[in-house]
Amino acid sequence: LLFPRRSFPYFMLASHAGREGRERRRWKHVKQACKLASIELGDLHAMMAIVAAESASPTLTATAIDKMQNFAASVLLLLSRSASKDGKLELAQQMAERACEVRGNLEDLDELAYVQMKEGKFSAAERSYRLLLLRHPSASAHFALGAALWADRRTVTGAIREFELGLQLDQDNAEMHVKLGMMMEEEGEEEGGRTACEHYRKAVELNGNHDVARFLLSKCLNLQGKLVESASNYRHLLGRQEGHCEARYNLVEVMHNALLFEEREENEKKAMACIAQQLTAIGRTTIHPLQSLRFVPHPLLNDIIDAHNKLVVSSPLPSVALKLPVINMRVGYIA
Repeated sequence: LLFPRRSFPYFMLASHAGREGRERRRWKHVKQACKLASIELGDLHAMMAIVAAESASPTLTATAIDKMQNFAASVLLLLSRSASKDGKLELAQQMAERACEVRGNLEDLDELAYVQMKEGKFSAAERSYRLLLLRHPSASAHFALGAALWADRRTVTGAIREFELGLQLDQDNAEMHVKLGMMMEEEGEEEGGRTACEHYRKAVELNGNHDVARFLLSKCLNLQGKLVESASNYRHLLGRQEGHCEARYNLVEVMHNALLFEEREENEKKAMACIAQQLTAIGRTTIHPLQSLRFVPHPLLNDIIDAHNKLVVSSPLPSVALKLPVINMRVGYIA
């Protein structure tokens, strides 16, 4: 053996012997691995398992083998999570892979897929999540698989389908309704936009304080021509976040298109002040001034219009688009 003082190779040899049905050899390697593990880690439970395994009872011996393999995998899983937290993703993946080889339960697979997502290895994560789903179907596993497919961008339709399957099992998950709606909107199809709007509406029904869901619902309703309802939702959001520039500006646009005059002047002034504040602070705006705002008196009006014209050829700030980022989540299996 290349590493005679380490326990892991002996666990690997034991697993290989077990697959071949050679129980005597399996036990020999596990016992050696246990001894090394107890020395390396100073673990009392490991030493007690070795003592118990010395019994002549075959049942107790088999139990001791399983106990020690579980012990080794648990240590590897903890090492993987620690490395992942420290940003040592290659080491984290190695530890998670070893845990899967030694034990391979749902929690081990979950951690491996999580690390693979962090590394950007989306195809590998997809395979891990599919294996999880085969062994234990759940809403979280569908969401996680959908996230891997979405990040990989090869099968966007498959990603949407996985989120739909997940929501069939967990209909009251507001966050996933929002994420599915954003996926559908990014696809750009008219039917997808209508369905996205219903997911945002469901999310708001489930959680009235979900500001992203309400903002996206308001935008959807505006595109569908439901201007009064859109304005009502923007007002609700601004009641919680008065400084939400995009919501304020969009409310003015909706009021202008719907010929809603009540409080429009007040909202126009607040929108202009918001734009001016952004322009002064960062030299750019996260919203595009419309014709309806160009007639509102403001000392920085010309600068604001110039900033808008520059945005046509330059990339806007991230808050404009609200694109769905890569989603990474632990499924949360407890072994």
